[in-house]
Amino acid sequence: MAADGRGAQLTGWMQSLVAEEKLAGLSVLVEQRGRVVFFETAGLRDIANDCPVERNTLFRIYSMTKPITSTAVLMLEERGLLRLSDPIGESIPALANLRVLADPAGPVAESVPATAPVTIRDLLVHTAGFIYEGHEPVPLGAAYREAGLFDNWPEVNLATWTERLGRLPLAHQPGSRFRYGVSADVLGHLVAVVSGVPFDVFLRENIFEPLGMHDTGFSVPAGALDRLGGTYGPAGAGGLELIEAAANSHFSAPPAFLSGGGGLVSTATDYLRFLQLLMGGGERDGVRLLSAENVARMTRNQLTPEQRSVDFMGGVFEACGFGYGLLAVLDSAPAALGSAGEYFWAGMASTSFSIDPAQELVVLLMAQHVPTFGFGSPLELRNLVYDAFVD
Repeated sequence: MAADGRGAQLTGWMQSLVAEEKLAGLSVLVEQRGRVVFFETAGLRDIANDCPVERNTLFRIYSMTKPITSTAVLMLEERGLLRLSDPIGESIPALANLRVLADPAGPVAESVPATAPVTIRDLLVHTAGFIYEGHEPVPLGAAYREAGLFDNWPEVNLATWTERLGRLPLAHQPGSRFRYGVSADVLGHLVAVVSGVPFDVFLRENIFEPLGMHDTGFSVPAGALDRLGGTYGPAGAGGLELIEAAANSHFSAPPAFLSGGGGLVSTATDYLRFLQLLMGGGERDGVRLLSAENVARMTRNQLTPEQRSVDFMGGVFEACGFGYGLLAVLDSAPAALGSAGEYFWAGMASTSFSIDPAQELVVLLMAQHVPTFGFGSPLELRNLVYDAFVD
C-alpha cells in the first residue's frame, strides 16, 4: 500500500481477485511524478507449490513486447538505417510483390496484385494486411495454421517464418484498414536484417542493458526459472486450472523464433524502466534512446477514421486510435474512458500498462491469466488508481 495509506481499495481489489479465484496472483505498480507510490503483490505465482507473487516474479508479457519492438525500429530510423515509408520488400525480398485476397473471406487461391507495397509504417500500425489467429478470415487463417505461422512458438527462425508468410496473400490492400496481425514479428526480422545482428542481441545491447532491464528476454535462465509464474485460466467446475507451468514453459530455453509481437518475459520493475523511457520522452536517467518527437509519434493515434472503422477489442476505436504498437486515447474520448494523450496496451496473459502524461501517471498490472482480462475489466483498475492518486 502507499506509504500515506492511499490505495487501500486497490489492495482490497487485488486480494479479492485472488480470494474469488479469478486470478492466481498479480502485481500492481503505480508511479506518479517520477515516484513509485504503490507497489503491491497478491496471491501465488505457482499454486501447486504455494509460491507467492513477488516483486521480482517473471511474467510472460506477450503483446507488451510490441512497443519494445516499435522502439527498436524507431531507433534504427533515427540512425538513418531505414525510413518508415520504405517498402518492407526492399529489406526483406520475401515480402516484395505480395498479393491480396480477392475476397477477404474467400479462398486463398483467389488473389490479386497489391496496389501498393507494404511499408514499415504499415507494420507499425497494423495496416499491412497480415492477420492473427482469432482475428482472421477463415480460409486465410487456416492457411496460416497449415504454414505453421500461428504455432506458439514456430520452431523456425524469423527468416524462414517470414519466407512462409510471404507465400500467402494479404487479407486486404496495404494501408486500407487496420487489421491486428503478425506485423510486429515481421518488424523483429527487419530489425535483425537492417542492424546486422540477431533481434535478441539488438534488444539486449540497445534497449535492455542501457535501461538496466536485466530480467527481460526471450527466455529465462535456468537459475531464474523458479521466478516465472505459471499461466492459469478458468476451470470448468469453477476456480482456476494450470495452463502452462514454469518448468515446461517454452520460455525455459532460447527459442528459434524471436517474436517481436509477443516473445518476451519481464518483471514489473524491469518493464517500468521501459515505461519510464516513454514517460521521459525517450530518456531515462540520462540515457536517451529515442527523440522526444519519435516518442510523441509512437504514442499518439496514427490511423485515419477510415482505417480504424473496424470492430477491434469490443469497439475500442470509438475512444482510441493506434500508435506504433499501442492504443492512444483520442482527444474526443469520453473522460471515463481515458484522458486525451493517455496511451496503453496489454498482453495476452493479462498484463497491461497505461501512461497518462498529463497526470505523470504510470500504471502497470502483471498477471498470468487467459483469456485476457477474463477476470474483469481493466477500467476497474484504472478507476481505483485515479480515485486513490489523482486529485
